[in-house]
Amino acid sequence: MGEPVDVNTTFLFHTNISYNCFNGRKFVQDFHQAQVQARCLPGNIWLVPDDWGQCDETVTCSGLEPAPTGGNAIVIKHGSRFGPICDGSGHSREQLSACPKVSIEPMTNANGRAKFNLIFNNSEVMVVKNVFITCRFTSAPLKVKLPLGRVIATRSANVFGLDQKVNLGPYDITSLHLEVEFDPAYTSICIESLECQTCNSGYSCLALQDEYLGNLSQTTFFDPTQEYQYEAQIAYDCGLGRAFNLTHHLLDTQTLTCQWDGKWVPSTSVDNCVWTQCLKPPLPRNGSNLEVVNWDGQPIEFHAELEYRCQGGAKFQDDFHQNSVRATCRPENIWEIPKPEWPQCVETKFCPHPPSPPVNGKILIRNNGLLFGHVCQGSNRSFVPMIGSGCNNPEIRLRSTYEQGYFPNKRIYYSYDIKVRSVKPGEWIASWLIFSQPVSTSSVKISSQFANQLNETSSQNMLYLEVELSPYASNADNLIVIIISSEFDAQVPCLISHTCSVCEQKAECSLKERQFQEDLYDQQSLTKYGTLLEYECGLGKAFKVDNVSTIPSQFIECQWNGTWSPTNQIYPCHWVACIDPPKPLTRYNLVVDYVEGSVVDFGDSVHYRCREGFYFAEDFYLDNFTSICYSNGTWSSPKWKDCLDPLTRYCPDPPDTSKKGGKSDWNPVLAGRTPFNTVVKYSCQTARKLQRNLSNGTTELYEEQHLRCEWNQTWSPSSQVDECIWYQCLDPPTPSGRDLIPLWNGYPLEFNETVEYVCAHEGLWFENDYDQQSFDVKCLKDGSFDQPEEWPYCVRTVFCGTPPSKPRGGTWIWNGETSYGTEIEYDSTKYKNSTKYRSLNGKFILFERYTCGQYAQFLDPTTNASYDVTRLQCLWSKKWSQETLDHCPPEWTKLKYVPHLSLRLPIQSEHASYAPSIPLVLKAAQEFGKGQALLVDGFILDQVDQNHLPTIKFIDFNDTVVLNIELEPSYAKMFIHSDLRPTTEAQTSVVVDYGKPFFMNVEYVPSQFHFRIEFNGELAHVFNLPDDIPDLEFQEIRAQGDQSITFIGFAPPGTNPAVPVGTELWFRCPEFHVFSHDWYHNPQVRITCQENGLFSLPETWPECVYPATTESGRIDGVSNGCNGTLCGGIFPGVV
Repeated sequence: MGEPVDVNTTFLFHTNISYNCFNGRKFVQDFHQAQVQARCLPGNIWLVPDDWGQCDETVTCSGLEPAPTGGNAIVIKHGSRFGPICDGSGHSREQLSACPKVSIEPMTNANGRAKFNLIFNNSEVMVVKNVFITCRFTSAPLKVKLPLGRVIATRSANVFGLDQKVNLGPYDITSLHLEVEFDPAYTSICIESLECQTCNSGYSCLALQDEYLGNLSQTTFFDPTQEYQYEAQIAYDCGLGRAFNLTHHLLDTQTLTCQWDGKWVPSTSVDNCVWTQCLKPPLPRNGSNLEVVNWDGQPIEFHAELEYRCQGGAKFQDDFHQNSVRATCRPENIWEIPKPEWPQCVETKFCPHPPSPPVNGKILIRNNGLLFGHVCQGSNRSFVPMIGSGCNNPEIRLRSTYEQGYFPNKRIYYSYDIKVRSVKPGEWIASWLIFSQPVSTSSVKISSQFANQLNETSSQNMLYLEVELSPYASNADNLIVIIISSEFDAQVPCLISHTCSVCEQKAECSLKERQFQEDLYDQQSLTKYGTLLEYECGLGKAFKVDNVSTIPSQFIECQWNGTWSPTNQIYPCHWVACIDPPKPLTRYNLVVDYVEGSVVDFGDSVHYRCREGFYFAEDFYLDNFTSICYSNGTWSSPKWKDCLDPLTRYCPDPPDTSKKGGKSDWNPVLAGRTPFNTVVKYSCQTARKLQRNLSNGTTELYEEQHLRCEWNQTWSPSSQVDECIWYQCLDPPTPSGRDLIPLWNGYPLEFNETVEYVCAHEGLWFENDYDQQSFDVKCLKDGSFDQPEEWPYCVRTVFCGTPPSKPRGGTWIWNGETSYGTEIEYDSTKYKNSTKYRSLNGKFILFERYTCGQYAQFLDPTTNASYDVTRLQCLWSKKWSQETLDHCPPEWTKLKYVPHLSLRLPIQSEHASYAPSIPLVLKAAQEFGKGQALLVDGFILDQVDQNHLPTIKFIDFNDTVVLNIELEPSYAKMFIHSDLRPTTEAQTSVVVDYGKPFFMNVEYVPSQFHFRIEFNGELAHVFNLPDDIPDLEFQEIRAQGDQSITFIGFAPPGTNPAVPVGTELWFRCPEFHVFSHDWYHNPQVRITCQENGLFSLPETWPECVYPATTESGRIDGVSNGCNGTLCGGIFPGVV
């Protein structure tokens, strides 16, 4: 790529011509190489270099690790390109897709200085005030100048931000002049990428500028999947509280640099991060309401303690008197937290719902319960809706707080504004205010523009308030000021809820106050700690303590342990009279002669009658029934009777005969409501008539039957309808799933007539007779048809059984098609993968292939000739045209001997093995996943136990099953799962069968977190692992189950592990080891590849052992001339 030479130039013999890289580019193979030469020799012969080399602007590095967890990876230099040619050179404009409004016009670019025109074209109707541009250069500039704008440096030396005011009107164009100084060693510099943003107003520009500068200063430019150019630098850090753990010291930052050989230095990975401090305090569980009180926001030193307290004065759930808990920072950023778990802070505790008040009794609330650390309504000093109900949704806010007095009498005051809207002039409100702590009229003061009154109630933390609203205006806001005071260090009595009503005049408020007291139990939540309740019986009752004593009232109080004290049981109230007799449901239409609030003496009765115009359903003439007051204050339980309007007296639905061939004129709209005196007419469907029995014992057919609805809700003369009887045949049956249809014109058939059946569609034939056209079915005298015991099938095709098995050593690529006319092609050639079709009766049939494998062909026993393809056809008789296949002997000439060195497979090493015994444990190669795959060549045994399926497992150093592959020959399936994805199991169909060989190739691609599995030369499955797992280190491969393995080992994908027939493989013991059964035998075993493709194996593999020595240096009585040690050379033949 040097300067061109004129085609007419001639050179003297023995002249050397030098070739340099164009425009300062570098030789890819050697950064420091300056040139290559060619020499002119006599005879116009040029002596050229064996390798001309390749010139390029740069090289790239890849394979970076992501940033450490919690840390960062920052691109501090994107890299460099030598002699780049800028897009748009020659003063033509070039647009980059990331910034369509800006085009680049290179001006000058030499001697370490470059100038660019950035042409900004406002193609919109909006005014553009500012443009923000991010430029990335092909190398790190020494200096960037934008004469009329601002240049912003970033974390990367290649990337700069440009802030330029343009003030462009719609469709205006302007130029931005950019000047760049760079190292002349790079020859030239170009803008490699460009991004831009615009704004069109002062406010939007300020906001965009803040966002742009913030993003520009924070972006790391890092993408671990990206390739980086020569001289690129990536700075890694571990984040707060952590550092890189080097051998003898800790390091805050590690930087990787891309070299010309495409590798990162010092490596592609960084050291592990370790904790040096605890980063943040542990977070108590959600809802615990704990807060740390002694943390300044900085990392915490090991062994330091942090104190947690309940927020806002709340209490520990399990201990009312507990003040705090602690957590301790331990090495490795581990926190020692309270055991067994974080305590819970609560505002209060709750008891079960208190007992209901006695019937007709009441509850007096002496305390509504206490809250600790409660956030008061409106405490943010803004109006918020008050919690509660009524009074047009009043709002509350905290206006101010102030203190008065000195210790120990110092008090704090909270002033609240309550805003209430009045609808009409002169309204009053009646409000019940509930506080979190006990209050009184001395600690709560009220002020308003008009009259008000604040009263204490039976409850220690509830006050009753009446306030006059504006008497002059409608829809006016009325301000009420509430000042609450408490001791300085006491809990603040917050207003937690209210119940409010509007009164048109003050007297009405008194009535509502009494009503509120009566409904208090239902309206209030009476389960908080500190709730104190007083129970009273109703009219005519008293609490019965024993057979003699009664008490007028009973107290219970909610404790912190969630129980009521002294008990949660209420004494029964003793009746002295009866009240409130049983009330019937409205649907009975009954009235009772009882006045509400009255008392009925023991033994007296109340009477129940139908309301006017209604009558008892059971007896039209019945007048009333009664309920008696018993001496225990209860009532006899009446049996409620229905009272009905005569106009709504209905009969049940008449009989439905539609499923038995009948029909009627009854309207289903009347379902469940057929009126009295309704007449229903019944008849039969086509080809049927009603049949009735006559008194003389005979029957007759007739057309119509009538039923009438009577007053007693029954049908007369009977609730039964006579049966519909067939006198013709109708609707010949169409058998399901047989593809048969009757040739029927839709008219009823007389008895003994026949209907013809044919196949439903063209292209269907009778399964049992390809040439049959139709058959007949007769109409019988009971209206049915004389159906065959087994209806014939019409089918598009028939199916043969399983075809002959594929030859041993071959493959069977067959999708299971066995339909009539299918031809299966058995093919012994290696690379015939194209799909073929054959037409039969206008139908295309897919050809399937079998192979004898890579090393054999079919052999014709008659002619002794070899061939590649044989075909079988499925006949209509469901048999194959050929039941067996010709033999496939090994094809010697197609087996290629591959020397061991070119195979790159050790014959007997820790990473590969020929003809091993099963089960097998094979040590994993470090190159697995880095250019090498696992190759397995073997066959399935003739019989396979379901508990011993052929299995290959990949195990890591944590004994985790990273990949588990099982072969299931019964279903031709491969099952794949991993302990790293315990809930997922993949399965795929493969060509595998009993007694048949297989070849499997398994590759691991760590950059994509997946295994690629090939089976018998076809891609079987790609199994994905979670992408958040750490780098895998494989320890071993385990092979087990009912399989025989000829070869298993690690090698580059595509390597052929086969050896020629007759090859001898030697297995030897390790150095200084001997056979356990014979120490003096040369410790080696030979196996031979036989003509059947299998190795000759010893009946029993000998065991290699390390011989024991004695203090005299003798080995089992053999003197070796050494004292206490094993001397070399004593065991000849050991390698």
